[in-house]
Amino acid sequence: MGRSREDVLREIREIATLERGKLCELHGTSGNTYHNLQFWSEGRNRCEYVVREQVGIVREAVENYGRYRKLTEEYAEIVERETREVRKVPDGEKKKRLGTKLRKPPPGK
Repeated sequence: MGRSREDVLREIREIATLERGKLCELHGTSGNTYHNLQFWSEGRNRCEYVVREQVGIVREAVENYGRYRKLTEEYAEIVERETREVRKVPDGEKKKRLGTKLRKPPPGK
């Protein structure tokens, strides 16, 4: 058995910074390197310049978002597995068929 939902939620709570998007390294015509953060906002692709001093912070925040996405997927899998366990029919009991009605045979048969 894997981790519990509490373990996953605890790890999600420990994520202090998040940034959706992709940090891109670009090279200008003068040979200088600069960074942009590309992301979607209000249905449009946006781009923000990232100052050199903040590249590390933004990179970590983007990586944290990837980690957040993986953890929420793991959390959903745990809850789904627990839900299916609750729905299981105990041994010896028959499964009820949903959506079928018992019909009476027509008269005379």
